[in-house]
Amino acid sequence: MDRPTSQAIALQILVWILQDDKRAERLIALTGITPDDMRASLGEGWLLRAALSYLEGYEPDLIQCAKDIEITPEQLVEVSDLLKNMG
Repeated sequence: MDRPTSQAIALQILVWILQDDKRAERLIALTGITPDDMRASLGEGWLLRAALSYLEGYEPDLIQCAKDIEITPEQLVEVSDLLKNMG
């Protein structure tokens, strides 16, 4: 999987998280990232990595997200690993 594909999937994951108020509030509470930070940094690597790390911290959401965006949980983890290694 290449970087542009990984970034596109990570952006889908962030959107998936933010579509649910409880998940969005949990992301904000756990990461300290504010909605203003998100708007200003949409698509930036650090924000995408934060969203992926958040999702990896709760397996039921990871599995549901993968299902909803039509990838495997393993591919989701692969995206996370790739983006972490690319800094």
